[in-house]
Amino acid sequence: MPFPMFGFECDIGWYNIIENACWLMYNKYHQAERSLEYYNDQLNNIEKSLQDRLSYSPELTVEKLTQTLTEGKEKAQRDLEEAKESMPRVAQIKEKFGTLRFYIDYGGPEAQAIANFAEAMSTTTCEVCGNLGQTFRIGWHRTLCREHAEANYGKENVDEYLKYKDELEDSY
Repeated sequence: MPFPMFGFECDIGWYNIIENACWLMYNKYHQAERSLEYYNDQLNNIEKSLQDRLSYSPELTVEKLTQTLTEGKEKAQRDLEEAKESMPRVAQIKEKFGTLRFYIDYGGPEAQAIANFAEAMSTTTCEVCGNLGQTFRIGWHRTLCREHAEANYGKENVDEYLKYKDELEDSY
């Protein structure tokens, strides 16, 4: 299922987990963008760049600096293209069996590790409010804080579940 059709299929409590995971996944690309911007800025203001560096590199000339910055810019452009090619594509983000699921295309093992970590974080984060929670397996599995579990399942059901939780989970 393509992401634009369904968007996020989970509650707002996991927003911070999703936001941070996406930031980590796309950070390599944004670093490459900033690097290219730096070299473009330095080349567009070559006289100022030279003046800034002369105090610690008095032998520096406009030609040497231009060559160094041009080489840096070319490397930054290659890095940006490489980062763009390897950038993960989020196919779907949803709740399944009470935890977050990140379905990504591309991105390699680093992006998958970030997605796995985000999924692990969701096992202890209330999907409604983002507070500390646990996965309740009462009917529809959900990861909730005590307050939202009681609102969803009823206080008596939550108390009974927690009382027999270990025994119940051993049967799964």
